[in-house]
Amino acid sequence: MRGTRYGVSPRACVYALGVTFTSHRDEDLAPAAETFLQMVEAEGKHGPIPDYWRKPLKRRFVQAMMASGRRPFKLRDAVTGLPDPAQWQDWLALQIPHAESAALTSRLATAMVNVDGFRGFNETHGHRAGDELLVTLAQLIRDATGSGDFASRVDGDRFLLAWAGDDATDAVRKLDELRASFRDESGLTLSAGVADLATVHPDLLFRCADNALSEAKRAGRDRITVYRP
Repeated sequence: MRGTRYGVSPRACVYALGVTFTSHRDEDLAPAAETFLQMVEAEGKHGPIPDYWRKPLKRRFVQAMMASGRRPFKLRDAVTGLPDPAQWQDWLALQIPHAESAALTSRLATAMVNVDGFRGFNETHGHRAGDELLVTLAQLIRDATGSGDFASRVDGDRFLLAWAGDDATDAVRKLDELRASFRDESGLTLSAGVADLATVHPDLLFRCADNALSEAKRAGRDRITVYRP
């Protein structure tokens, strides 16, 4: 609501809705709006929102959501329950101004991860077992990312992870732990590609991490490759 002391944007509304679904698995806009108001209170400088502001802000939230063209059922992956990758740009847009204000512009790392030999696993054990494997990986990915980070199933067995406040070195350490846990759980290995803001423009993080993943696969799989320009 431009012109008010509690400014909100459609982009922020979309991301707040995604956070709500991640936390509550709810497809109703009403609790999403309430969560958004809580975010405004937490991030703002004006303290609690007065009762007389809450109803119009909720109404504006719902209007912005509908105008954005997004729909709740598109914001979660049906198999893993992770956020839809369409939310990546929304999350990133919120992180970059924060990073700049905190002089941490180089500390945001992104990774693309996939399962080595997933197609063969599906052919041998069936698609139901493949889905169960993806659910297992998704839970380990949740454990590897914090509440302020981002994780999504992009497609198939390919996942996107991003850590606010971390660089490539931090990401590699967390990915090594993820790979070890997944190997223990499934007997299978993971390959990953990493890119961070120290070497990559924000708009290219996704692409560069994906390119690094492809390089890891070409190099023999079961490894992590960090993007180098």
